[in-house]
Amino acid sequence: FFSGMTPAGLVIAGVLFTGALGSSQCGWTAPTGDRFDLAGLMHEDYWQLNAADGNFRYYLNICKNAKAPKECVDGHVRESPVYQVESKSWKHLCKSVANVNTVQWNLLDPSDAQKGVELTYGGGAKCGNTAREVRFHFICSPHFDQGPLQIFETKEACHYNVTWASKYGCPTGHSWTFLGGLTTS
Repeated sequence: FFSGMTPAGLVIAGVLFTGALGSSQCGWTAPTGDRFDLAGLMHEDYWQLNAADGNFRYYLNICKNAKAPKECVDGHVRESPVYQVESKSWKHLCKSVANVNTVQWNLLDPSDAQKGVELTYGGGAKCGNTAREVRFHFICSPHFDQGPLQIFETKEACHYNVTWASKYGCPTGHSWTFLGGLTTS
């Protein structure tokens, strides 16, 4: 297929081929060589989570934009992997918390990939002089997968942390015993 192609043709074919494989935003290889794949957490519409204080509802997705809830479809809110909706106001104000194309990955513990992975989406709606962002903390939990557990807004405001225990927070290529022991496959 690639024989006889010009360098520019090879680049175009490479871009098309990469696109056909799917988005790399759902997987990451850590500096340790451990691979994480969050594709199993993508929701058709969104995951819903309420803030602990009850003031906000969050609609979120992984690796793609969440379906905009009814409060966010007025045309003034851009697409986002996470929406924040005011719960107690009659206006139900909606904010785009992040941009799915502004992605950063980190290990929860740089010395131990088995603890999990962090996915950060930045570039959300302005909040004062800064843009909103959300950090997903995927805790490696091979036998627990109930969806996001909690969300907190940091003291800096407009920065959100989501805690999510999941088998997808574990590096791929490993199997786990019931008691949590690790074996490499």
